[in-house]
Amino acid sequence: MKKYLYIDCDGVIYNSVSLAFKEMEEMGVDTKNQVQIDNYFKHVNWDHLINKDTVINDSLTKIKDLIDSNEFIKVKVLTHISCFYEAIFKTEEIESQVPGVQVITLPRLIGKETILDPSNSILVDDALYKIKDWVKKGGIGVWFNQNVTNIVEPFELDDSQDYYITNNLEDLIKINELLHSKQKVRKF
Repeated sequence: MKKYLYIDCDGVIYNSVSLAFKEMEEMGVDTKNQVQIDNYFKHVNWDHLINKDTVINDSLTKIKDLIDSNEFIKVKVLTHISCFYEAIFKTEEIESQVPGVQVITLPRLIGKETILDPSNSILVDDALYKIKDWVKKGGIGVWFNQNVTNIVEPFELDDSQDYYITNNLEDLIKINELLHSKQKVRKF
């Protein structure tokens, strides 16, 4: 059965998170103070954080390939935002690089699992707590972690790991095949 595929932006497509926090530290922003962080994001130069030089593992090309694979009902980018300008910038930038992809933006305080129905859907995110929240609501989680070198299947590391792990969007085709083969096995 085909699934919806939702891909996070910051930390999966663009390396904007680590770049932003490095810049915040250089500016003396308290990175444990959410008000100061939000203020930084409201005034940051988004061209500096989101551009061709900050793309992770050729993610934009791989998203095009995922769309072209026809393996998913729909491939969408699902990203949190701090301000309206961030939403406009991310949407325009991603849609210009990947024609046909829909970008869904939502305020940081709203969980991705509360705005969308996780059932029959895969979420790829670099924030582990977002993956765990998605899985708790019945979705399939893929933790994007640049420290792994191959696909890690659920429960491969320990009994509480109920999500996949990868560092490459290309692996989503293989993960989708693994999910499909497991569904076939369950039917018998």
